[in-house]
Amino acid sequence: GLGDVYKRQALNNLEWERFSKMFAADATVFFPWGGARKAWDKGASAQFKSMFDAIKKRRGEQGPPYLRIAPKDAHVQVAGDVAILTFQLGERAASRRSIVWHHRDGKWLILYLHA
Repeated sequence: GLGDVYKRQALNNLEWERFSKMFAADATVFFPWGGARKAWDKGASAQFKSMFDAIKKRRGEQGPPYLRIAPKDAHVQVAGDVAILTFQLGERAASRRSIVWHHRDGKWLILYLHA
């Protein structure tokens, strides 16, 4: 499914190739730091890659999983070829996340991520 363990493992293990393939080339990302909105192909991809590299460098000896992201209260709404996944990472309002998936070319891709 859209929020399955396989996808979460790509993030927790900082598997760049698998993680980056979840995003549509025209995806938009709102990052939790600085309130910046960036297109996937115009900086968002590079920002995620930089974050992955920094965390791996800092925690390199421990090996994967580098993160322990465990969504709570996940809810999926599907409307045709679009799905919205909402969840929380903690108890504060700032921990809310929204992901819009678009089904194209036979697979679900992230079109919008508000982190």
